[in-house]
Amino acid sequence: MRKHYNSARFTLPFFRQQRVGLIHTGAKKISDYFLALMLLIAGLAWTPASATNVASHSGRPTAGTVSTWITAAGSPTGADDSYASGDNITYSIYVQNNGTTALTNVTIVDTLPANTSFYGATSSVTPDANGKITWTIASIAAGSSSYVNLTVTVGSNLTGVAYIKNTAYVDAGDGNGLLPTPGTMGGTYTTWPALSTPVDNGANSVSWLSVSPTSTVTAGDVLTYTVHVRNKGSIDLSNVVIYAYVPAYTTFVDADNSVTADANGLITWTIASLPVNSADVTKAYRVKVSTDLTGASAISNTAYVDNGNGKGKIATYPAATGDASNPNTASNSNASTSNTISKSSSFDTWMIVLNENANTYVSSGDVLTYYIYTRNTGSVTISQVQINVVVPSGTTFTQGYDGATHPTNTETQTVYWTVSNLVAGAISYVRYTVTADEDLTAYSAITSTATVNNGDTIKNTMNCDPNESGCEGKTVTSITVQGGKPGLFVSNVVTPNGDGKNDYFYIRNLDEYPDSKLYIFNRWGAQIYYSNNYQNDWKGTGLAEGTYFYRIELHNTTGGVDTYTTYKGWVMIIR
Repeated sequence: MRKHYNSARFTLPFFRQQRVGLIHTGAKKISDYFLALMLLIAGLAWTPASATNVASHSGRPTAGTVSTWITAAGSPTGADDSYASGDNITYSIYVQNNGTTALTNVTIVDTLPANTSFYGATSSVTPDANGKITWTIASIAAGSSSYVNLTVTVGSNLTGVAYIKNTAYVDAGDGNGLLPTPGTMGGTYTTWPALSTPVDNGANSVSWLSVSPTSTVTAGDVLTYTVHVRNKGSIDLSNVVIYAYVPAYTTFVDADNSVTADANGLITWTIASLPVNSADVTKAYRVKVSTDLTGASAISNTAYVDNGNGKGKIATYPAATGDASNPNTASNSNASTSNTISKSSSFDTWMIVLNENANTYVSSGDVLTYYIYTRNTGSVTISQVQINVVVPSGTTFTQGYDGATHPTNTETQTVYWTVSNLVAGAISYVRYTVTADEDLTAYSAITSTATVNNGDTIKNTMNCDPNESGCEGKTVTSITVQGGKPGLFVSNVVTPNGDGKNDYFYIRNLDEYPDSKLYIFNRWGAQIYYSNNYQNDWKGTGLAEGTYFYRIELHNTTGGVDTYTTYKGWVMIIR
């Protein structure tokens, strides 16, 4: 029986050319002296043998003038263009002379790869007892190339074998000895083997990724991805691992079998058993399209499956057009799924006014703070927002914040701001303060409206957050001059800096509703505060600046029956 040898385990001798010089003995020097003297008398020139020896090596190629590589070809009959038992693989080993002198006695060495048997080779060379095949090419002219072929037959027992691996070696006579061949023309050899040719070991599967919907999506949409795995081989598969990913511009929602995505967005399932001719196995997961789609043109995704056949993770194919239950096996080199994105640029804006003494009305000399909010309701970053507001009649400008500009030499007394790079879903605010005039007899209320421009659209501010329940949507922000009847008022701003102004989340007239409940939530919906008898004493201790959300349940007792009226809204902590 022929023994098969793995070229990975065969250690090749790296021969070095030896340069042999002449040994000049004393007798030799004397004979050379008399020979030179005789030739001189005869009028003949003479060159010492040692000089001739040096000249004979002047044709040796210099390093870098020789290129070598190895290729594999054949007619594979296995699954997915892999080689099955009995198929032939022909290796071609090339030597290209890039220099200006001929290469002579070029040596090429290869070894029968593991799990193959010898079929034939150029010049009818045969392997030695260790499976080594050696060729000698007498001469390769400058600028020319030559090659030899080795054909092997894939063995009958491929259990656990994923690839036939091979590297050849060439000694081009350049003084570097036997060097390994890269697997591509002009390539560089980096590690063994130069070639890994896939074989069909019976453990074969096909996997593909489908998505629903397949149409164009926008911010907030939910995509459902399904990984399909089918056993199309001749043996049962076990411990098949699926690797799925949360694509860019999305966030993880949930997945089959309650698995979750790790910190890198990787989702994995292990299929314990997938027998031959069994039904396809599917695993699904859901993601939500991100609010901010700046820079995105599509949401693309590919999963990977390792079926345990030794070939590692293989990319999924796309689903067949109009048929998610079958793959399109034309190619898996591109993304398996791709949803185009519909992007929009839009915003909401509103303005509120707060009296520093917490009154819901204004009196002479009171200081009012105006907060102008802009929320990016689109799916891309707004590069620049221009805001301007005229100082309201009945007041005098006091101070601007957050980059405010207030040209004092203008008759209109307009305050300006520029907000840069407002990301999708974000809320920005700017502020300024005014002082109520001493004489307010001509006013029943102090009113104001700001103007906001994102470069495409100009909007007037509303008097409340349009997302807040019960918002009237008026474009005039008003505070009643003293004498109006104060009502229930919920502060939208907490500035816990100890200056006595807006230090706490304040609900005006809450004392008329004892045992009322307050819930505070963060932007992800997690409850971070609760009081079943709120006393206007929450100031966001330990929380970062930003927007939070409240739910107030006002307690009423009517006819001895307890009822609760619920109000919802937002509050911003500013430190």
